[in-house]
Amino acid sequence: MSNSNAILFRWSGSKVNIKVALEPYKPVIFIGFNNTLKSITARMIIAILASQGLIDDSWSLPKRNWQEYLSKIVTSLSEGSSPVIEVAEAVKEKKLGYILIEDSRVALRKYLETREQYHSAIDELQKKINKIDLIQLRSDITRGFETVESIVNEISLGIASIYSALKLKAYMRSSALYIRMLEDIVKDITKSLYKDVQREELVEENMLPLDVEVEIDECGEKRVTVIDTRTHEQISEVAISTSVSSMLLFKTLALAMSIPIPKLVVIEEPEYALAPLQQIVLARFIGASLSKAKELGHITYMILVTHSPYIALGVENAKVYYFMYSPKERKFVAEESWPAREFALASLLMLRLGAQV
Repeated sequence: MSNSNAILFRWSGSKVNIKVALEPYKPVIFIGFNNTLKSITARMIIAILASQGLIDDSWSLPKRNWQEYLSKIVTSLSEGSSPVIEVAEAVKEKKLGYILIEDSRVALRKYLETREQYHSAIDELQKKINKIDLIQLRSDITRGFETVESIVNEISLGIASIYSALKLKAYMRSSALYIRMLEDIVKDITKSLYKDVQREELVEENMLPLDVEVEIDECGEKRVTVIDTRTHEQISEVAISTSVSSMLLFKTLALAMSIPIPKLVVIEEPEYALAPLQQIVLARFIGASLSKAKELGHITYMILVTHSPYIALGVENAKVYYFMYSPKERKFVAEESWPAREFALASLLMLRLGAQV
């Protein structure tokens, strides 16, 4: 391999022909239309690394049965033909932790909106259970409720669970450095954006208006607190918008980057619930944080799965793969290219039309 820390992933089968190369500090972007195996490929990279014992489970998040995932996807898409991964000896010796920030972040908002209603229903059912004389039955049903609640929390809280777990592992001084970097990027973009605007015409919007914290109470339950930095007031759960998960995305990324061990960070559809200007902030933050990681010697690989031209065009030093179904090959393929045919042309057309409005 030309790069001593490169990771080469190859997946060939009856329905797929995908090759992806990862290098530390060089963001890899998967773009393309829906249902072209972008997210599946990103997860398969984690799965095949895990199957070969190259993943450090001590802090990787979220915990998954990657062997089972690998088996199901291989059976479905490549008739048992498993992907192959080529990893340099330098990477094998260190192993990699991973952080997977999934595209299910919208679930966090729904969890916050319905938490009180959910717990009220659980309490009512618990009262009915307590009237049952059969102690063993009551115990079994209670355990069943606890198991279901645990699963719902894990799925629904998603990024909040990852954020709270990372907070226990992250280096606070280092994560503060990344947060300051983010704040500087926001200020720089704001200053550049409004440099030609008269002060009396200027309304400077806060591009990151929320402060989000996740705490674990005495019962072990995660509590998400959201503060509006403009009014300095806590936002009621019923009034929360999808932006809560977006603010956690920035904070989670800063915490993830602060951990010094070799790692793979995968972010699925980071544009969700981000305004275009916020997407530009995120793109610049990703580039700056990877540069800082390189400066500090913290080996970091990153995959972004996105539909956003703002992110795909805005991340510096990125390698772009265009995912598509090839009628000629009758397979799903990934081409290393940018602009990427119809997808990129449509995106650029959208930007041009928007500039003319």
